[in-house]
Amino acid sequence: MSQKQSAFSGIDVPDYGFIQNCIHCGLCLPACPTYELTGDELSSPRGRIRLMKSVAEGKLAITDEFVREMNFCLDCQACQTACPAGVHYGALVEAARVQVETSRYGGPIRRLVRKLLLVSLFKSGWRLRFVARVLRTYSALGLKKFVEHSALVKGIFPMLSKIQSLSPTISKDFFSTKAPGVLKPSSKPRYRVAMLSGCVMDVAFADVDRDTVRVLTENGCE
Repeated sequence: MSQKQSAFSGIDVPDYGFIQNCIHCGLCLPACPTYELTGDELSSPRGRIRLMKSVAEGKLAITDEFVREMNFCLDCQACQTACPAGVHYGALVEAARVQVETSRYGGPIRRLVRKLLLVSLFKSGWRLRFVARVLRTYSALGLKKFVEHSALVKGIFPMLSKIQSLSPTISKDFFSTKAPGVLKPSSKPRYRVAMLSGCVMDVAFADVDRDTVRVLTENGCE
């Protein structure tokens, strides 16, 4: 296969040798949660590998269908354990996602929004916490519920209403603003660990972070 035939480009390209290793036996199907949920061949590991092969051979561009299936995959790699041919599926799907992000798929507005979110927002703790406080106030004023149930908003901005329904509830107290520097267990410390609060976890799932810390300290971690 020549590079000219491929719709993939750049450095992070799904390895064509890994793609060819798939024998399409179907033993991955029972292990795949997205296939179990949908029963759709394209939502299975071998279905996604077929899509990658088609793009790699220039038979398919990076389409909505390709992007949807690469993003729908949980990348749990349960299929990799079940695969008798030893296909490196995890490496394939991760490279395919890089191709989606580095391609011109989605147009300039989508790329700009993603860049603003991933580079300007999620990489800055104070910016993310500021936006989270705004969203928490927005929800407390009842605006979130209004947008979710407003027929007018659904008619004019259907995607906004859908995003609203999927968005998490902002935590009352953020983990990073309340957590002490070092927590010691009640007994003699057995381990010393670092706790990464995360970005979205810090502002939307702070209780999970606090529960994680409690489990660690109960098991002798400092």
